[in-house]
Amino acid sequence: MTNSAIIQSVEASLKELTNLLGNASSEVTRGQSVPSRAKGDGKPLVWWRPAASAPSGPVVWIGAAANDIAVICPAPEAGGSEAEFIDFLNRASGSEGELTTEYPRAAEYETFRIPTPAIGEMEIYAALVHAMPEAAQDTVALMDVELPLTLRFGSTHMPLQELAGLSVGSVIEFDGALGDPVELVVNGRVIARGEAVVLKGCYALRISEIASRQERMFTADDKSSAFKKSALVN
Repeated sequence: MTNSAIIQSVEASLKELTNLLGNASSEVTRGQSVPSRAKGDGKPLVWWRPAASAPSGPVVWIGAAANDIAVICPAPEAGGSEAEFIDFLNRASGSEGELTTEYPRAAEYETFRIPTPAIGEMEIYAALVHAMPEAAQDTVALMDVELPLTLRFGSTHMPLQELAGLSVGSVIEFDGALGDPVELVVNGRVIARGEAVVLKGCYALRISEIASRQERMFTADDKSSAFKKSALVN
């Protein structure tokens, strides 16, 4: 199914959703593409996703603000609004789904405006999620791992005796010159270089060079790295 056909299918489902919500006018307005994962006003989104889908081909997730769901699906019991919203979307799409606060890993987002009796126009987000090979899914699982980043202006080696003799006012000379690029170090390896700048009163790095794959094999303290060798040759 092409992307345009998928969008038409989403529009048809949302029109059915407005009918189920009790609005006689089921006109759905397609808005601009949504370039980010979050709603513009910063409110959290809740996503309906197909509970079971074929591993090949794209699937569509539907997102909405949690407080909007509570208004259009007023249910007195805890969790009743979300359960009712799931039921509406299941019936509108003709498939079974479930709600999640996890954002879909998708590059294509669309926003729609649907008329509702309770709040007027409501923004609904559709995310087109393409199936990924198993190896790619393993890589995606690592994308949320946090790593410390370090800016390195220079380095030096000192005997323990000199280190123990440091006091206020001592000056330590590093191997980097003033014009040398600052190194961005992750897990002991240089991954980029650039210029140190000040952003909102804090240090920041304007990246001018990404380290090559070969260079990233060396640790930041390895003086025989490919970058240093090439610098000596040049």
